[in-house]
Amino acid sequence: MSSELDRQGLLDIFIMEAAEALAALSAAVNPPGDSVPSASELQDQYVWAHKVRGASGIYGFTGLSLLGELLESTLEQSTSIDPALWLKTVGALRGMVEAFQSQLDVIKQGGQEDPSVSAHWKKEVTTLLPASSDASSEDGSKALGTDYLVPTIDAEVLSYFAPEADEYLQTLEVLTNRLKENPGDAETIQALYRTAHTLKGSAHTIGFKVIGDIAHPIESCMIAVRDGHIPVSTALLATIGDAAALIRLVMRRDESHLAQLRQGVPDVTQTLQQIQSGQPVGAPAPAIAHAQEPPVAQVATAVLEPSVVTDQPAAAYWSPYVTTLSQEAAEINGDPHLLERFEKLINGEIKKAKK
Repeated sequence: MSSELDRQGLLDIFIMEAAEALAALSAAVNPPGDSVPSASELQDQYVWAHKVRGASGIYGFTGLSLLGELLESTLEQSTSIDPALWLKTVGALRGMVEAFQSQLDVIKQGGQEDPSVSAHWKKEVTTLLPASSDASSEDGSKALGTDYLVPTIDAEVLSYFAPEADEYLQTLEVLTNRLKENPGDAETIQALYRTAHTLKGSAHTIGFKVIGDIAHPIESCMIAVRDGHIPVSTALLATIGDAAALIRLVMRRDESHLAQLRQGVPDVTQTLQQIQSGQPVGAPAPAIAHAQEPPVAQVATAVLEPSVVTDQPAAAYWSPYVTTLSQEAAEINGDPHLLERFEKLINGEIKKAKK
């Protein structure tokens, strides 16, 4: 019962967020007096489409997420559209907004989205956007700039976020290992969803958008799993592992890894999106080399990043913690029931280290 209430509460939030964005989009594409908005007037409205696209993906509505993506692409590229096609483009934008609202009304009444609606508009939009836009989605790595992959973030803010992000990554790794043993464990599925959701939110809050963008499709996949739309597959768990490794590389904030990140970020996120939508994927090629240590033992040292918290020499400062945590990790590798004890110990040591 509690999970049903939780789901309904999340659904209510989604409907409210989507309604706000749709109201703004509807007002923009339908200005007073039946006038036709210009391309420059509409271009900035893509932020509302981006918001509704993200919200739809978060809550597992893949069709609405695609419809939001089509709105976002059309609005963002509006000034590049052939002027001879502008009236048709405005008509398509109005149609997509109305279609989204209609689908939202169905969901609000307890119904299901109709994927054929977004499929129809995808064909329509393809005839409007410049031909180069299709290639841009396939070669997205060129669009991933240094400011996106290695953003400038206040050092103090980063000092708090780094250990927090490590904890979330540790949890992702532990939970994916549990699902390998028991793919149908509802509690683990929900915990993995919540962890990805929290990591995404924390990263976006401090301006580390790339991490949030990697965590987002993990979250969307776990919603799809939780709601019975896709299974817990080997490909899904492997790609989540790749995503965690990729985020660890991003956290290094090392520009020498830019080429690797420009390849890895779109590879991982697009694979997760394919899995979420039920499309078959091949055996995922790891975007980042994974360490060979047992997952929990690896977690014990990953969180201990002395440069984040203190300027003291690493060996002298962390020696007591490394010894204790390594012992705990060894025990947990043999007995998974000690996981809760280990997590509490990590949290305690992090708090002490920050003092």
